[in-house]
Amino acid sequence: MQVLYFSAPWCGPCKTFKPVVESASSELGVHVNYVNVDYDASLPQKYSITSVPTIIILGATGDELYRKSGVMSKDELFRDLNKFRWYLYLNYEKPFNTIDFKVGCYNTGVISFTRNFFSNSR
Repeated sequence: MQVLYFSAPWCGPCKTFKPVVESASSELGVHVNYVNVDYDASLPQKYSITSVPTIIILGATGDELYRKSGVMSKDELFRDLNKFRWYLYLNYEKPFNTIDFKVGCYNTGVISFTRNFFSNSR
């Protein structure tokens, strides 16, 4: 999973949202690529960025899975990042019937359970 965060130094909402992005990504262990739209014109053009701040989540094959412009709460960002992190983990990264999961529960710890809990729907 690749997360792109498009912002600009003159953007007030970007300044308030960046600490939220940093906090949520560090808690989840998700790497975020920070793109300054004033200094790097190629990526904003490639992804048709028309406003900042904008978060884009790319899948394992580079396809766009999620896009959101504007500021959001830490809880909302945490939920969205976590949802796509697990989607990609389940669909692209690990064999379906051989792993144990640890599901992060925001503010409540971690619950573990085995893969047998899920149905094999592939």
